[in-house]
Amino acid sequence: MMRYKDLLFQLFFYLDIISAHNILRLEDTRLAKFILRHTDKVHVTSHYKEFYTQEEAACVDRCVTETECKSVSFYKDETDLEKSKCQLVDEDIDDQNEYVTRAGWRHLDTGKSSITRLKHPDGYCYAPIGANECDFTTSNIELHPISSLKCTSVSAYFDFDRSWAGVITHVCSGQILCPSSDTTGPIQLVDIQDCPYSAMDLDKRKKFRRNPRGFLEWGKDSCVGPYGGNIAPEWDMVLTSSCTARAAQIVFDFDKGPIKVSIFQSMDTLSFNNFENAIRAKQDSPTSITYMDVFFQRTKTWDQHGMRWESVFQARSTGEYKFYLMANDFAKLYMGKDETETSKYYCTGSTGNSGLKDEFSCTRYLVKGAKYYIELLTYDDNLYDWQYLKVDKPNFEDKVRAISYEDLELPANDL
Repeated sequence: MMRYKDLLFQLFFYLDIISAHNILRLEDTRLAKFILRHTDKVHVTSHYKEFYTQEEAACVDRCVTETECKSVSFYKDETDLEKSKCQLVDEDIDDQNEYVTRAGWRHLDTGKSSITRLKHPDGYCYAPIGANECDFTTSNIELHPISSLKCTSVSAYFDFDRSWAGVITHVCSGQILCPSSDTTGPIQLVDIQDCPYSAMDLDKRKKFRRNPRGFLEWGKDSCVGPYGGNIAPEWDMVLTSSCTARAAQIVFDFDKGPIKVSIFQSMDTLSFNNFENAIRAKQDSPTSITYMDVFFQRTKTWDQHGMRWESVFQARSTGEYKFYLMANDFAKLYMGKDETETSKYYCTGSTGNSGLKDEFSCTRYLVKGAKYYIELLTYDDNLYDWQYLKVDKPNFEDKVRAISYEDLELPANDL
């Protein structure tokens, strides 16, 4: 169930090549989804191949056929259709989010990487039970050896919406992963309208998100793991509270998230007035570095730890953006006047809050297409821990949402 508002091509063929970004090139299946990224613009990377074709669909089809292709540019010559052109490009928005003006051209790509297997680092993947990989008789998901046919076929692939929505869709059935309750029990494949947690107006904490400790969180004290903590074939996927156990670890096929998170453990008990200085003192020697998709973390990190979150935000429209902090215990937000770290200045701070409050917010006027450096510093002492950075965008009907990967890219210090 892939939903893209502009243009979508889904192609199933037979081909023995590899998978890349959101193009699956498997032994028995070839699948791609393309959206219209820009009109009158093309990717900054020059094409590696050009040919004449009258149909945009044929242009996309050729890209799926060629292993190195990630995006296409198409020009339709209205006066002489035989002069319409297709250009194949070996980079896309995941490689560089940069485009140049070219009148009359359309640029299409497969979007930021979202298609993946859900793998356990001990050599397993999660896939549906049943002989038919796309039309199965049971809705349960279970562990299979990574070398098995289950893990190498299209049945093992999911489309993970890593935005604030946090929905995971099975590629070939179109059903979504849905817990049987919001705290425990099996996670099954169901039609989206049958999942009580799929509605967009529900509490966004109950969505799938990658956690900095390497597990896939669902909500407070709940994450994904095999039943009973058993890392072995045929154990079902369930919600568990044992999120820091080895069994709950999950790795993915796609690239790292666009938010660089430096983690500083074993810090002293700190206050709002001194936690920033403590993080700055350790800034060049973090305990570890991880990458996240959303400025949103809900459960089971560490006690007495700090985090430095860095990313670059691209404005979708011109106007006033209101940024809200929600944190336990402390947080400070810095924003750049452009995409460089040196342009940053203080935006707002939080001394601990769980709701949207004006005293923990700041408003900035941003320009469509421009990029802005973001740095979020957080500190948590003990017990519950959460850190959210949300934004109210101009002309955005869904209003306040956590800032997530569709609007973000890695900062220059991690490129």
